[in-house]
Amino acid sequence: MPRNLGPDLTEEVRDGPPPPLEGFATLPVWVESGYDGGRFAGWVPSVPGVLAIADSHVRALSLAVTNTARVRGWLEAHDDEAGI
Repeated sequence: MPRNLGPDLTEEVRDGPPPPLEGFATLPVWVESGYDGGRFAGWVPSVPGVLAIADSHVRALSLAVTNTARVRGWLEAHDDEAGI
């Protein structure tokens, strides 16, 4: 990656995204195009069973993260360690 990305970029852009909040980890989400007749599939490989099908890339990504939160909520409501 080039070190000098230009003077017109803000410091946040040059340095990349901020680290996750304390107690939170990054969550890889995969989005596949051309799934189920041209739609998009979003899933979280580290959380089995989380799959979202949508008409746009952004919506599939958003739904996959939302479904992960629902799985976590369900696990916590049943006194299970979510680890998500």
